[in-house]
Amino acid sequence: MKTFKNILWVTDGKNVGKKGLSRLLTVVKNNNARITLIDVIDETPPEFSLLSSSSKSTTVKAQKDFQNIQVSDSQTTLKNIVEKLKKTGIQASCKVLKGKEFIEIIRRTLRHKYDLVIKNVVDSKRSSLLSMKNEDIQLMRNCPCPVLIMKPKVRDDYPLLLAALDPDPLNPERNDLNHLILKHTLSLERSFKKCEIHIVNAWNFHGEFGLKHGRKFLPNSEIRSMGYREKRRRKELANSSVKCNS
Repeated sequence: MKTFKNILWVTDGKNVGKKGLSRLLTVVKNNNARITLIDVIDETPPEFSLLSSSSKSTTVKAQKDFQNIQVSDSQTTLKNIVEKLKKTGIQASCKVLKGKEFIEIIRRTLRHKYDLVIKNVVDSKRSSLLSMKNEDIQLMRNCPCPVLIMKPKVRDDYPLLLAALDPDPLNPERNDLNHLILKHTLSLERSFKKCEIHIVNAWNFHGEFGLKHGRKFLPNSEIRSMGYREKRRRKELANSSVKCNS
């Protein structure tokens, strides 16, 4: 089973929950991995768009000074974390980058051949939903290695991993990707003494809206039956994928 030896942790070092950090370090130690901490500073802070027209002449200098302060502060924060990690025997380093976050993460992953990227998301104050940025979704879609999105507030007992599958017997490429997702998920599971895995498959019933709200080709009872049969088929495909990888 694959283990993760070269891990990239995307963090500003400021909103790190103790339990979440403990889980992360468990993955690092149990895989005997080295870890690199990175923070990406936005090159064009949106706050400067609010400057008055009379201040536009100083915008470029202000942006540069502001970025330099951010980079310096971030480097200090990450270096302090790295020193603490080294004292526990972990091989750790850090880097502060400037640019578009998900692009810089992908570039660095390709350049340094990381085999796992870990990134925290914050809990939304308005609901129980996670505050996932569009860049997080872009990262998951385009990163050349597995991406583990972690909540800063984690369960007290044991980790709960979520893996999203989209099995399709007629699409070998997609099925290969599903097997790879499960393989990496099981590798993460083995990093913990106890772990729970949930498998999710999100799907839509093609043409359902038109059948329900367009011309009435079929009775509603038949449309509901079609949806139920498709849901059952999807569940069987997901269960089959899990069995093939267990």
